[in-house]
Amino acid sequence: MKFFLLVGLALTLTIAGCGGPPAGTALSSASPANAGHDHDHGEQPDKHEHKESEEGFVLLTAAQRKEIGLEIASPVSGSITGATRTGRVEADPDRSVVISPQVAGTIKHLPVIIGSRVRQGESIAVVESPEIAVLKGEYHNAEVEVDLATKELANKEALFALGDESRREVEEATLQLAEARAKQEAVDARLTSAKLAHERLVTLREEGIASAQQEEQALAERKALEADLRQAASAIAIAKQHLEREKRVAGSQLRRKSETFPAEANLARARENLKHIEERLLQLGADLGEGGSVTLTSPIDGQVIKRPVNRGQAVSSGEVVAELVDPSHVWVMVDLTRADLAKVKLGDPVTITLVNDTQTQGRGEISYIDPQVDTESQTVRARVELKQSGGRFRLGSFVNATLTGKSDLPSLPKEAIQEVEGETVVYRVEGEGFRRTAVKVLSQNADSVQISGLGVGSQVVVKGAADLKAMDLSGTIGGHHH
Repeated sequence: MKFFLLVGLALTLTIAGCGGPPAGTALSSASPANAGHDHDHGEQPDKHEHKESEEGFVLLTAAQRKEIGLEIASPVSGSITGATRTGRVEADPDRSVVISPQVAGTIKHLPVIIGSRVRQGESIAVVESPEIAVLKGEYHNAEVEVDLATKELANKEALFALGDESRREVEEATLQLAEARAKQEAVDARLTSAKLAHERLVTLREEGIASAQQEEQALAERKALEADLRQAASAIAIAKQHLEREKRVAGSQLRRKSETFPAEANLARARENLKHIEERLLQLGADLGEGGSVTLTSPIDGQVIKRPVNRGQAVSSGEVVAELVDPSHVWVMVDLTRADLAKVKLGDPVTITLVNDTQTQGRGEISYIDPQVDTESQTVRARVELKQSGGRFRLGSFVNATLTGKSDLPSLPKEAIQEVEGETVVYRVEGEGFRRTAVKVLSQNADSVQISGLGVGSQVVVKGAADLKAMDLSGTIGGHHH
């Protein structure tokens, strides 16, 4: 390339020294000196003559193109595979817990220290609390009340069974029905005898032995007994209805309920009070046994990262006793550029490496992208979940996140991108030359750069752009290129 630059410069100087007229000599347009030689190189003036001297536009000969190995290509839809963004390891809020008592008391037992690994349900601390002691006293009193109310109800039911009014009423109704039936049977027997006596007197009167008065008396007695029999039948019907009614009353347990209801109500109140106190104790983490202590346990498998108290220390309700995290499941908060938003999406895989230890790697997925852009850095926070980090990524560590995603934005090899006077440019094919064109870098990885600022169908120098830039800048100083 340097050879062609020197040759071009020598030709320019030769033409300037030999091809022009002597000083002060004017040539007309018809002068032989100008005939067929209007241009230094024997070329006819054309539309490219202005572009040759235009800043940011370069013409190359076929030999020059071959010398610098010029290659041209159109931008392609790129991906950001390999694009690296910075991030920081944070605790997963669902896998990070603060252990604190819900009652004031004194630390009686503290079996963990900073760094201790605990399992879910394992004891973290035992707090001796006067409030728990009072509640347990109320709990045991409530147990006694339930026991007494239970016995009272049992006594009521036993007494009712001994003097069961419902049963007595049924028995009395049964007896009344039996008496009505016995009376009916007695009247029926007397009526049968009266009928026989009346029929005999009728016969004796016909024979002239009995008088008419005797016959009439027998008839009257017979009719009276028939009336008594009808009355006895009615009494039986009434007695049956009475018995059925008493049986229904006895079956409904209404009398029993009226006798035992107060005792049942006392028992229900005692049980409800006992249940309330029991739930309160369990909510505070206390057991139902003796003593006034409450045991604080871990709700997760994790590691103790803070323990700001010591055994024997008085603590208040809500005061932090220990803080735990699960180091096997952490978050990585990654700072994405605004351009990344067009390429990444939820669920995209991400490779995480420690900044100071590239051998420590983990794989995760993007589970959240912040809808807001940071007003100062103009970055967007994204969350990557490392569910099986194995404790290798400590909280607060700085990491590099290698993204994987697709995009429709144009992508070029890094070699195509040049810097001219603080501006990012490419050399775009324009006619027979190359136009320096400003572009904006949106993202990049080790091999390619995604840009904006090129029209659809543009062709760009992707190899030899650095040499083209040198020729472009030398042309702005005093030369142009062929």
